[in-house]
Amino acid sequence: MFSDKFKEKLKGMGWAYMFKDVWFRIFSDKPNYYSVNEFLKKCLDEKPEGIPIFNCKDEDKRVVEILRFVKKNIEYVSDNNRRKGSIRKVEHWQTPFETMYLKTGDCEDQAILIYCICKWSMVNSMKIRFVCGDVKTSSGVSGHAWTEYLADYDMDWYAMDSAYYFDFDLVPDRRSINTISMSNLYLKRWFKICLIGGIR
Repeated sequence: MFSDKFKEKLKGMGWAYMFKDVWFRIFSDKPNYYSVNEFLKKCLDEKPEGIPIFNCKDEDKRVVEILRFVKKNIEYVSDNNRRKGSIRKVEHWQTPFETMYLKTGDCEDQAILIYCICKWSMVNSMKIRFVCGDVKTSSGVSGHAWTEYLADYDMDWYAMDSAYYFDFDLVPDRRSINTISMSNLYLKRWFKICLIGGIR
């Protein structure tokens, strides 16, 4: 199923951590914490219309095509800014359906959409993960969400991020998340989630 090189790469990467259920306050106007794993599963259950079929045989190219699609079609709008006539002053994680309908979303909305389109486009489940953590900004450090992809090209992780540090290059021309220049941008991962298995 997986090449020996891929199996070796999995050793010592903290995979068990990615499969644990993560609880996070994804709606700050509600007192409860929610399972991010269950939220992502719910998102995968409701594929919105208008998402093209991404079926490039080269998985590395397919993931970058998905990233480019989200960057082109979804405008970055934070939860604190005006959205379609209403104002949200709270954290609110949108489903892909909401993001495609509004054509706007902040970092986690875009990362969730990229993650889900990758899953719907049959990208290997072990090679795509949803991540939240700290990134470097002009004013210091800020919380952020992005998607990471384990490339066939060199078996290294790449940020697929349409909201913070967008890179439209294909994998051989991109910098992996582990290079010094990228690790100075993406500082600390709070959690990373990889949902294994088919779409429910």
